[in-house]
Amino acid sequence: MQDESGYARRYHWFDTDNFVEAPPNEIIGVEEKTVLNLVSDESEETRKASVDLVKDNPVHLEKYVEGQRTLFGEIVLPERHEILNCDLTKRDWKMLQNAYEMQPGNYEELVALRGMGAKGLRSLALVSKLIYGAEPDWKDPVKYSFAHGGKDKIPFPVNRKVYDESIEFLRDALIEAKAEKNEKVKALKRLERII
Repeated sequence: MQDESGYARRYHWFDTDNFVEAPPNEIIGVEEKTVLNLVSDESEETRKASVDLVKDNPVHLEKYVEGQRTLFGEIVLPERHEILNCDLTKRDWKMLQNAYEMQPGNYEELVALRGMGAKGLRSLALVSKLIYGAEPDWKDPVKYSFAHGGKDKIPFPVNRKVYDESIEFLRDALIEAKAEKNEKVKALKRLERII
């Protein structure tokens, strides 16, 4: 996945049944200052409010979302402002109408709707804050940075030699660890899954 900066973000999900409630175990990427994190525990109310919003007819959302100039007068918001560009196209409004007709039961069903994308979810989060006071999480969940590069050569190409040495170091550390044999085997299997 590419963000606005052109850097890839990689999300690794292990042993999860729910992909919309704090699922990522590891997120690898370049940390950003402002990221709308709708899957964190802190965004639970935003997720609930977003589902409630689409269950109501989307024509009621128009006054909140269409044209930031209408909502905020002639004020030009600074780039760092958390209210991102949420003007919706005709296609986006059709998608919200479709969501209304489908009546999703939860956020996972909402996200899974055909055509529901980042702009729609961002708009619903904004309106959830305006109407319900549901504050979404704006902290970047990146846990790891690129130590070995990326296969897309961003921020630099993977150095296979260093990568292989790192894996060998981790494997040796697990083998030498003072742990029971079954714990070592489980840890080695997790390492193999990752690589």
